[in-house]
Amino acid sequence: MTRKITSLIQNIIQLYIKSFSGLSREIWLLTAVMFINRCGTMVIVFLSIYLTSEKGYSVGEAGLVLSCFGAGSLAGSLIGGWLTDRIGYHSVMFWSFVLGGIGFFFLIPLETIPQLSIGVFIVSTINDCFRPANLTAVGIYSTDETRTRSLSLIRLAFNFGMSFGPAVGGLIAVQYGYSKLFMIDGCTCILAGTAFYFLLPKKTPNTVVELKDEKILDTDFVNKPKSKSAYQDVFFLKYVFFIFLNMIVFMHLFTVLQVYQKEVFLLNEFEIGLLLGFNCLLIVIFEMPLVYVLEKKYPVFNIIIIGAFLIGFAFWILPILDFWNGVLILSIVAISFGEIINFPFLNTVALKRAPADRRGEYMGLYGMSFSLALIVAPTMGGYIVDWFSYNTLWFFLGGINLVAMAGFWYLRKLYREENDQSKEMDEPHPKPELESV
Repeated sequence: MTRKITSLIQNIIQLYIKSFSGLSREIWLLTAVMFINRCGTMVIVFLSIYLTSEKGYSVGEAGLVLSCFGAGSLAGSLIGGWLTDRIGYHSVMFWSFVLGGIGFFFLIPLETIPQLSIGVFIVSTINDCFRPANLTAVGIYSTDETRTRSLSLIRLAFNFGMSFGPAVGGLIAVQYGYSKLFMIDGCTCILAGTAFYFLLPKKTPNTVVELKDEKILDTDFVNKPKSKSAYQDVFFLKYVFFIFLNMIVFMHLFTVLQVYQKEVFLLNEFEIGLLLGFNCLLIVIFEMPLVYVLEKKYPVFNIIIIGAFLIGFAFWILPILDFWNGVLILSIVAISFGEIINFPFLNTVALKRAPADRRGEYMGLYGMSFSLALIVAPTMGGYIVDWFSYNTLWFFLGGINLVAMAGFWYLRKLYREENDQSKEMDEPHPKPELESV
């Protein structure tokens, strides 16, 4: 028995080592920067509670402000993608971190809904310019073989930092007030930008990047015809739409769900922060090895569909088991594994689809699916709660989730057909022999 346990532990350790091996130095440095940034993520996590409990606004009014955050995220994704293709990911990420960090300090004195809406929109726009640039950087710093794991490592840094941020942020909100959260978030953004600037210097013009299956120099882009726009890629547009539906459900983790935990289960900010920290801790522990195993065994869209199901399941069970406090933990476990299974592979498909000369545009459009969901989810969820009930919202989200899963199933077939055609084109065809006269 002891030998079996020892062997199991050794296999788990080897699996962890393999899942982290082969990643580039730049990916590890980028991961460190993301960790610094996410350690201070406190404001957005508690924004809905801040507006309802601290400022006295209704769930619907808080949803409007959070929708402005989503609108800013959408604008930031579009602007960030456009800027990335023109001035480079390095400049976009640096200035997004620094200016976004300064913006958090300007949110502190804002009081009215219009003031908060405009302020949150501006700060969100600046902060989310970094997302397309960040994904573009991962695409450049990784290979086809390491891309999914590189994306998972970046997400690990996000979630490792988030496992500290919400728990500490909840404690700070209870003990010292919400203004301190804005200050800490601003400082960590500026610190992350400074670290990024010095740890990851701008790439030289002769850096080799990937364009389809060839390795060429950046300077050769001048002589290459421009690839098809992301907005003309029908498959990608459908893909972004079904991600948008999936994300409408997921975004309630950071919006209405926290107010639900406070109002229905009477949790305080510290306890809500612990639940979010638990979500991030599960991702930190399980994502890298699980992604390492799944990507070698299963088709990518099968994995995405299972992840989407788990995200929906996390909300379906809330009205069914609302008499039991443990349902909150069960819900967090489900949505955590839904993230683990879903998000890295969503990113991988998007990056694989994007040609190198339009990565910023593709990643900006991909980021729109998350941003649009963050616009729709808080307002929709808030007003459904105000007009009907929390349970009505959870069942409604279940219906949206079923549509998203059906969409991914439909795209699964198209994706397989495209890959089969691509393989046929890549296979060498024998030259026909000339008949002798």
